Amino acid sequence: MKRKICLLFIVLITCIPGFIMGSNNVDSGTGSSPANAGGTGKVYWPTQGWKTSSPEQQGMDSGLLTDMLKEAEKKKITLHSLLVIRNGYMVLEAYFPPYKKDMAHAQNSCTKSINSAVFGVAMNEGYIKSVDQKVSDFFPEYKMDTANDNKKDMTLKHLLTMTTGINGDPNINNPNSNDILKDYFNLNFNTPLGTKFVYDSNASNALSAVIQKATGRNTFEYAKEKLFKPLGIKNVFWATDNLGRNFGGGGMRMTPGDMAKIGYLYLNNGLWDGKQLLPAQWVKDSTTKHIDNEQHGYGYQWWMNEKEGYHGDGARGQRIFVVPSKNLVVVVTAFDDVNNTEQKLLDKYIVPAAKSAKPLPENKTKLEALNSQIRKMTDSSVKPAPALNKTAKSISGKKFKIQTAGYSVKELAMRFDKNQCVVNTLETDGKHEYYIGLDNIYRETSLPSGLSVWQRGSWTKDNTFTVSYHEVTFGRSYEYIYKFDGSKVTLYIKDMSVKSTSTAATGAMGN
Repeated sequence: MKRKICLLFIVLITCIPGFIMGSNNVDSGTGSSPANAGGTGKVYWPTQGWKTSSPEQQGMDSGLLTDMLKEAEKKKITLHSLLVIRNGYMVLEAYFPPYKKDMAHAQNSCTKSINSAVFGVAMNEGYIKSVDQKVSDFFPEYKMDTANDNKKDMTLKHLLTMTTGINGDPNINNPNSNDILKDYFNLNFNTPLGTKFVYDSNASNALSAVIQKATGRNTFEYAKEKLFKPLGIKNVFWATDNLGRNFGGGGMRMTPGDMAKIGYLYLNNGLWDGKQLLPAQWVKDSTTKHIDNEQHGYGYQWWMNEKEGYHGDGARGQRIFVVPSKNLVVVVTAFDDVNNTEQKLLDKYIVPAAKSAKPLPENKTKLEALNSQIRKMTDSSVKPAPALNKTAKSISGKKFKIQTAGYSVKELAMRFDKNQCVVNTLETDGKHEYYIGLDNIYRETSLPSGLSVWQRGSWTKDNTFTVSYHEVTFGRSYEYIYKFDGSKVTLYIKDMSVKSTSTAATGAMGN
């Protein structure tokens, strides 16, 4: 689908490294004990926010964390945030512009793991008796007794493990459907139950609907009271289908720090601040491999790590990693779709960095190198905009008519000022005005659709204006590359998740 040319307004981004020299020592490292604040014996829970520590105070090597960031920079991984928590303390916290600490980030399929946690809460409260309950018990309105079909015997466990016996692609949804689950259960389920893993977002959608049926409440409203409020999670959004049911397979937005709370809840076997929010057995069952798949196995909506531990996994780099043997929780948000990059960084650098259950000697040189690397990668300081070049002056304020059929933008005009570029467009839905920073600062535009887009740009060649473009609402990152040739312009769009570039549109000056 051709993308709108959205050019945007910005706010200065505060990227906090998260390394504090203090005495938050925790003699731990083997499991699920909550953080011991300052080594005083007083337990602290991060309900109101994470306490910070140097990596060495938590037995981690700052040097390896620096090496990890340098590799990410070298490979141009499109990171949005990276958090490392050991023994309950934030030892690395980085937000990459334009993403910020308080921004709720698209979870994509990490929603599945969080929805599974809500399911566990409902089981803990007795609304759901057993994972062996029949799915048909919850959906009498759907035809589940089709001949030569296994739906009538399908259990909640089959939904949780994505072993429903479905044939074909279960993830094709009609966005105009009044009832996506009715469409789903009308598909064929002929493979023997429990024998084959088929990735299935509609199975997760059905689990959310089960929660709603069992509790008599909207899943999100139930989750806000029973799970998110105890964890101190407030900045969260969860989309619904056309019947008002929250999607179990996606559609959630949450801040990285709150994602880490979900991981920390599981690290502590469902215990939070003296209350057992999830049954410990539920956590164990959820994070144990029940079925093999194309990766390393699947639990109850949680994936197994390659080497040890488990993770929630959202498309293009959304991850909640938990490594109980190292008392680690790692959160990544990104726009990356290349060869399990995040898992590789975890295994190559983060887990090996956790060298000791006891504090390591402080190393100011290594710590400063780590903080320096974070500052470099998260730089959002104002920088003087270069003087406008000849091309910028010649096209500034001139109207270009887009000649590419089907592209949503029909006309555009760029006006280059000292520190920003103002872009006026005529699109299929009317006229719009967008902004782009030329001074290293992103500008934001909030579109009528609710989409928030942030951009900054620079002239990378005499005739080429390159824009860093982020659809923050959905966590998507692109480069918009405008190449001018006299009275003509060609727009290329680079998908930063796979680093592929395609021609999007061409245009020419006109009245």
